[in-house]
Amino acid sequence: MAQAGLHAYLSLKSKKWIPDKKYFISFIIGSIIPDIDIIICALASYYIPINDAVYYFHRTFSHSIITIAVIYLGFLIAYELKKNESILNYAYGFVAGMLFHLLIDIFLWFNF
Repeated sequence: MAQAGLHAYLSLKSKKWIPDKKYFISFIIGSIIPDIDIIICALASYYIPINDAVYYFHRTFSHSIITIAVIYLGFLIAYELKKNESILNYAYGFVAGMLFHLLIDIFLWFNF
């Protein structure tokens, strides 16, 4: 869980590098969302041992380029239905945040 805080902190510190401030909040949310698998591991630990739950669920589907592409596709579908420009801003921020999360995990992976 400490790494989720690290992702949020680094996202906040990256504000000066983001060219468009319209989607900064969705960038922060997107950088934290891949760690939702921690909650899934906790729920799965009620039914299987915690080591198995971490093995099966931690850093699997939520840390995937395919998942990011599916989420982005969902945003694009919502944009086509609503024709609201702010949906694209949220999509750009969310996807950029998730990609930022993956890059941080690649370079700063703590394995306890």
